[in-house]
Amino acid sequence: MFSATGNSTIISEQWTTPTGGGSEQFVTTITDEGGSNVFRMDNDNSGGALFMFFYF
Repeated sequence: MFSATGNSTIISEQWTTPTGGGSEQFVTTITDEGGSNVFRMDNDNSGGALFMFFYF
């Protein structure tokens, strides 16, 4: 399986009161998140076990 996730941006907004008092301020924080790529090999639905069968 190959999976790719693109870049994303997280925007958070909040009201905060400065340390030491004062009036509230509206703060916007923008965070850029990088993407990722994943390559996996799996043996599907056998519960993580490999089986070997011999027929004579």
